[in-house]
Amino acid sequence: MHFDKIQGFYYKYEKRIIYLTLLFFLLLRLFYVFEFGNFDKSTFSDASGYNEYAKTILSDSSWLKRTDFIASWREPGYPLFVACIYFLWGEESFLAVYLVQAFLSSLMLLIIYKTANLVVNSKAVAYLSLLWSGFYIFYLRWIGELLRETLVYFFYALFFYLLFKLLKNKSVKIRDILFISIIYTLLIHTDGRYLFYAPFIIILFLIYLRPIWLALKNYIIFGLLVVVFTVPWSIRNYITYGDLIVVSYYTLNLTGSELSARNELFDTSEIKEAKTSLHFGSFNQNYPNDIERDSIIAGFNPRNRSNSELLAIRKGKRATTSFLGRKAYYLKKMWAPFNTGGYYAPFPMAYYEDGYSASHNIISICQYGILIPFALFSIIFGIAKRKKWIWLLIIPIFIHILLHLLTFGIERYRHPVDAFIIILAMNSVVYLVNLTFHHTHLSISNKT
Repeated sequence: MHFDKIQGFYYKYEKRIIYLTLLFFLLLRLFYVFEFGNFDKSTFSDASGYNEYAKTILSDSSWLKRTDFIASWREPGYPLFVACIYFLWGEESFLAVYLVQAFLSSLMLLIIYKTANLVVNSKAVAYLSLLWSGFYIFYLRWIGELLRETLVYFFYALFFYLLFKLLKNKSVKIRDILFISIIYTLLIHTDGRYLFYAPFIIILFLIYLRPIWLALKNYIIFGLLVVVFTVPWSIRNYITYGDLIVVSYYTLNLTGSELSARNELFDTSEIKEAKTSLHFGSFNQNYPNDIERDSIIAGFNPRNRSNSELLAIRKGKRATTSFLGRKAYYLKKMWAPFNTGGYYAPFPMAYYEDGYSASHNIISICQYGILIPFALFSIIFGIAKRKKWIWLLIIPIFIHILLHLLTFGIERYRHPVDAFIIILAMNSVVYLVNLTFHHTHLSISNKT
């Protein structure tokens, strides 16, 4: 009875509860910005490139043809986003950027709520997903940084929500496909790796739209619109670089350049000469050679390495040179809920990895790791019971795994699909709570 009263109260005041929850999470994000926002340019790393790119856009009308400023090779989406904010609030107004990102992050929470409600058709799952996402440290982490992550998460969540909504609607309208194509174009021009998703999205169209010719027609319209919207920046790249480059010099580069991710996708070779590798990263000049290894085994420490690295060397740990070894490393690096280190990254990087801090590991396990068994339960149960909606969530996750398995992956590259993992996990939680409540209710009824 009490459970029914709670549900009744929620349904009655649903909008107010959602808005108040979103307001709370917006305030939490604002607090995070003021307390933990990065305003120190000396620690900007990749942010330096975005900052210079945005300033160049505002100060030099010929920026479209230039390749001599920091990060000129990057996708234009985030630099243009930052440049717009600089134009309104002043150059290097980092606080303004972070405040806008805090708002977008809060809006993303609403999108996650709507996605869960649309796909699972459960307000309980939707609200729990909203709560978990609101406190999710990996969504908070990047708000106060001059990095594209928050904008990518927002576009990613919005694209799939609109796509799911279109697929579940029996009458597909051209204007809906148009809007979805625009959002997808914004996503790939913010982070070009999501261009990899394009050929796989047809699977969702084929699963949900009938007859098949209708699914193919709508997917082709979607694809053609994306091509049309991508043409302007491709023309810019052709003028600038003198050849066909789609979105980014590092994304789809048909010139055959060593810098294209395309080379990583199709390279299954073993690395024989680390310094001449065409793969991600740069060679670690401090990697221990055999002479130093023998010295360390004999009890010396000629290059003052840490105790943990000395232990790894004595155990015979080396950086893998094989294709499969690299992929296993990136799979673990991206999807494991903790990283205790004690090993070397694959060649050509070959740096020694101590792993995450204790606090990082604890937070990751408590906020992400705990979701995994519940999400797997939903996936297995959903497939076994032939729940059609389950494919909406697991196909993007599978595409994401495949993309970063073929290229390379680190923890923060996983975060866009964490929303789907959260929804799957919360579906299991609600199912198990309902099952327990129903069982308890029956037991009480039988006793009375």
